[in-house]
Amino acid sequence: MIYMETDVTKSPDISKVVEKKHLNKWVAFSMDYKKVLAFGDKLADVDKKIGDQKAVFAKILPDVFFAPSTFNL
Repeated sequence: MIYMETDVTKSPDISKVVEKKHLNKWVAFSMDYKKVLAFGDKLADVDKKIGDQKAVFAKILPDVFFAPSTFNL
């Protein structure tokens, strides 16, 4: 298991590297989150694609929107 010292109060800005093709996929990021190393439907497949490279894995989910309502109970 690898432990990293990181500021967990801040989320990394991945908006510059994540594209529509990554939605609902597992993504392997470089340790600085500046590059997508590989992506795919299954985490195990993505792990195989990157080999021995160090990476951070995440499932990229689509944004969820909601609209306020004036519905009264």
